[in-house]
Amino acid sequence: MARKINKAEHQAKRNKILDVTYQLIMTKGFGQMSVQNILDELDISRGAFFHYFRSKDDLLEPLIERMLDHIEQQVVPVVKSERSAVNKLQAFFNIVNETKTDQRQLFLQLIEVWYSDDNVLVRQKVRIQKIKRFEPLLRQVIVQGIEENSITGIKTEHTAEVVLCLLLDLSDAFASFLLTRKDDSLDLETKVFAYTQAIERIVGLPAHSLCLMDNETIQMWGEKEV
Repeated sequence: MARKINKAEHQAKRNKILDVTYQLIMTKGFGQMSVQNILDELDISRGAFFHYFRSKDDLLEPLIERMLDHIEQQVVPVVKSERSAVNKLQAFFNIVNETKTDQRQLFLQLIEVWYSDDNVLVRQKVRIQKIKRFEPLLRQVIVQGIEENSITGIKTEHTAEVVLCLLLDLSDAFASFLLTRKDDSLDLETKVFAYTQAIERIVGLPAHSLCLMDNETIQMWGEKEV
């Protein structure tokens, strides 16, 4: 008879590995960190590690999911609040930006390997997960805006998904900027402005109603890593 897995215990041990991985990334960097470093920190066997993760790169997806968990935990109360729809929409953008800024070092450490060709399928999988997580929340906000007559743009069941896809595309453009450093900050400001205008027009808001990312934040990300 197969041994029954204690789900709570399994998740707790998995989380311990992720906690240590996070600390090692902060001190060593993802590239320099090894599975052996994790084993040494936790005093576990290689077999114990591979029971939870197939490789070092297999740690990337759950680390990204933790960031998404953090965003979702903050967005849900906003969506349920008594704020106006436009205020909620802006709050969503602010939460995403603040989460990335607060975890800037982790983001910079992971971005190169996350956007490598080897992780194309994983990135696509996570993109789909992001849409499934946040599209229903954005849809609630857009429906509220339509009822308030503050959102007067494209009124279809897919509007929220279109807005979310634009945000994800902007995130990819932002990652490309960080990876190549070929585009200057002014060019990134122009891209952010273009995406902002597109979303405002889709939901039917006047120009300058929303701010996907302010210029100060763009400049901060454009600085060399400290």
